[in-house]
Amino acid sequence: MRTRMLRLTFIPLVALIAIAAGTAVNAQSVTSEEVRSSFSGVTIEDVLAAGYVPITPCVDASELPGAALIALNISSSAGMGVHYLNESFLDLVLNPFEPEVFMFGPDGALWGVEYLTPPQANPADLFGEDFHYVAEVDLDALHLWVVDNPGGQFADFNDAVSCSTAVVLQPADTGSGGLDGRSNTSAAFWLAAVAVMLVTLTAVRLRRQED
Repeated sequence: MRTRMLRLTFIPLVALIAIAAGTAVNAQSVTSEEVRSSFSGVTIEDVLAAGYVPITPCVDASELPGAALIALNISSSAGMGVHYLNESFLDLVLNPFEPEVFMFGPDGALWGVEYLTPPQANPADLFGEDFHYVAEVDLDALHLWVVDNPGGQFADFNDAVSCSTAVVLQPADTGSGGLDGRSNTSAAFWLAAVAVMLVTLTAVRLRRQED
């Protein structure tokens, strides 16, 4: 079985013991609180060094229709964050300590993570929560918030955070041409972000088909 591993500072003792013993981390035995604690203090520099690249600006709920805001019980300012993706993790392997995406706020603070898998007839589950299908990127997804979220730690958006603050602080070299993390305030900017993500994920699928 192929193993995946981030920098050791991301992985708590229980996972390191399993790795040292030559066994895989049992995703279903890990709690969300253990994972949230393990990511305390993680920075943009950390995730860039671990192979992640920014693929969206700061995503929020400002472009959702009113009916969707009511259904989700959120305001239009509810944030999701700047998405940093590690495309090498886009597969059916689930490791709670190696999310496919990290989500940062405009000030560079870690807001949460997102787990992604190819779409499945029977979606994966983690922490007792089922993944849900995201048609825009043709993937199954599950969010986990590191910061508190009044809507629940697995909700897609968070009314306790907002994109309408300063520009995200990033090193000059962000890898493969990611976006700069400015606040998303227009439909055109949001559509451009989705397009970038779609192009990135399509390229990943094509490379895997060629392998």
